[in-house]
Amino acid sequence: MRLTRAVATNPLTGARQEVLRPGERLVQVPDIPVTQAQVEAVARQWSGSRLAVEYLTPTRLVEQGRLLKSPDFGPLFHRLWRRLADLSREFAGAAPDPDEGYRLVGLARQVQLVEDHTHWVELESYSTRQRRTTPISGLMGRAVYEGNLAPFLPWLVWGQLAHVGKDAVKGNGWYVIRDA
Repeated sequence: MRLTRAVATNPLTGARQEVLRPGERLVQVPDIPVTQAQVEAVARQWSGSRLAVEYLTPTRLVEQGRLLKSPDFGPLFHRLWRRLADLSREFAGAAPDPDEGYRLVGLARQVQLVEDHTHWVELESYSTRQRRTTPISGLMGRAVYEGNLAPFLPWLVWGQLAHVGKDAVKGNGWYVIRDA
């Protein structure tokens, strides 16, 4: 089997761009970025005080050194804010205001988990560097949250693309937000 064509897609706008054409050997860098304006437009589509988060791959959250087996919103948002701040600092040259982060994390702890349809999935990954298996277990399923969600919506939209929690670079922590 041989790869002969590849297409990049902006998941928020649906814009598509061919990055590898049949007969070519060089992959082109796509020019259809996800922008803050697009994220905010998607976030504005959500209204109300309830939303669901569907965890598609194992989501492993740790708070104060403790592995969490409940998808509480406060720790979820805290981990998400840290991940997005780190990615922004590394790849955009600027991080969000830490005071704003502290304020949002405090507000996130007021959002309630009202339905928990998640389950714990045990998985391991082999590390050739460490020469041993490492856990990549986590929560999967659906959780419904209720409260003042408006301040978190842009962050949650970005998080669908960036993932959240441990082993996000391995594909863990992928989620989608849905109507509750």
